[in-house]
Amino acid sequence: MAWVSLPLKGYDLPTEFGVLQNRIESMINALPDKYGNDGGLEIIYEPPTENERIDFAETVFRNVYYEQYELAATNALTLGYRLVEFFDTDLAKTYYILERNPGLPIEDKNLYHWGIFVFNPEPVRGQLVIQAPHPLFDSDTGLQANYVFQYTEASFLFIAGTHRCNKATPSGCSGSSSVCSPNSAPQEFKDEGNVYRQADVAHATDSMFDVLTRWLEDELNNYYFFIQLHGFGQDELEPDAILSNGVDEAKQPVGVDYLSILNDQIKLAWADSHGGEQLYTEVGHIDDDHNFSTLLATSSVQGRYLNGGSSPCTSSTGTTNLGHFLHIEQGNPTIGNVEHLRSPNNWMVMSIAIINTFIEAPLPVELLEFNGRFEMNLALIQWKTLWEEGSSYFEIERSLSAIERFESLAIVKATGYSKTEVQYNYKDFIKPSISDQDIYYRLKQVDFNGIFKYSEIVRVSIPRRGMENIIYPNYGDGQFITLNNSQIRSSDSFRLVIYSQTGKVLFDRVIQGRLFEDVFSSRLRSYPVGYYYIRMSSPNFQFKTAYYKNL
Repeated sequence: MAWVSLPLKGYDLPTEFGVLQNRIESMINALPDKYGNDGGLEIIYEPPTENERIDFAETVFRNVYYEQYELAATNALTLGYRLVEFFDTDLAKTYYILERNPGLPIEDKNLYHWGIFVFNPEPVRGQLVIQAPHPLFDSDTGLQANYVFQYTEASFLFIAGTHRCNKATPSGCSGSSSVCSPNSAPQEFKDEGNVYRQADVAHATDSMFDVLTRWLEDELNNYYFFIQLHGFGQDELEPDAILSNGVDEAKQPVGVDYLSILNDQIKLAWADSHGGEQLYTEVGHIDDDHNFSTLLATSSVQGRYLNGGSSPCTSSTGTTNLGHFLHIEQGNPTIGNVEHLRSPNNWMVMSIAIINTFIEAPLPVELLEFNGRFEMNLALIQWKTLWEEGSSYFEIERSLSAIERFESLAIVKATGYSKTEVQYNYKDFIKPSISDQDIYYRLKQVDFNGIFKYSEIVRVSIPRRGMENIIYPNYGDGQFITLNNSQIRSSDSFRLVIYSQTGKVLFDRVIQGRLFEDVFSSRLRSYPVGYYYIRMSSPNFQFKTAYYKNL
């Protein structure tokens, strides 16, 4: 089925209808091939500059991630890309495709071949990123990746933008490979020797493929699982699949060993669909056979970074096995017409295995409500759970913009197990410098097994502030406090009431304005760290504010 493109009014975000698998196949078929040969037109991959990498990640990809599609579409056009809203008519589901702009002039033929990036705004397995770094060299892995992406309902699909051997120039990253320098290769490729090339995004840190992998990892540290699908020419005695986390053989993964679970599920799914036939697989950190160490992805720059490597381009491996990089080498028998994992009729095997490995767990809590409001220099954050089952804690995160990175604000211990409603509250002190703007909050709900999920984002509007800030500063150790309001004169008498955070009256007395600083400071010095609410009232005025004592 062909796809139909309809431009939307207002900005350059076309909407297309069709079958995503067909759309991806057409894009893969159009990728620049090996040695720069593309049907008679020489196209030589040019990696993005440092500025292009930063701009694309921060102004395009970030906006897609936070569903600011109009802004992403506008920015993409300035970087040789376009954003397409694609409705898959078979699945009745919408995806967003970042692709090279097909309307670029011929003089830009070597530019912007950075990859195909697809976003699923309503994933079931939101922690999964499916990647195909060698869609042309490792035959069928690009289409297999999209099939797996759609079937598992993952968050992202990454497909490289060229053949890994498109350009002779080395990537400069450590490791060796002869795949781009066989005897049949052009002389310039053989002259460079057995090195990784710039167009090989699994081994090049200046690729957009690698930059966006890092961006996702940095945005939600150790949340995403990156599943890379690869292929190799399988000799008679070699395994059907070799799985690794991209580290040395002896390093066991931290936490749950998802790779071993996936290995078992692949073998089960294969046996179920092939009349009990057994698949021969090996797992890098379990099996002792080192004959296949070159296929354990220890030179993958994504694997190195995701395992904590400080210099992914040059370090031999990550410092530890964090278990979030899952590298799958799938054999293609070189002798005979034998079925293998990369065969289109077996893509379901990989999909089912991944689904059974990453079962979408129910939330440790059912969140009944989550809201916030501003009151007396505080953002009052409240949430209520309907029930809790193994809930460990809530991490409150805050952002000063809907699309800026969220920062951790506080940890609130959860009830753990409850079949009734539980109310939670948190008070965020808002500095006086924050005025006339919105602040965004979200909850990270974490259970005892470390499984977590994010709540929806709530917005708290901070009004233009002036009258409330009648004391200055309104946080500190209780010293050097002055009245900051022209309506209160030094000769005025007024009632001063100081309340604790729980509402208990700590001080209630009529004083004169000139005595406020001494009285207030002397009282604050005797109070513990925390929030205090202040009310000042007379026949002529009534003010209330808050003070945070931090020492």
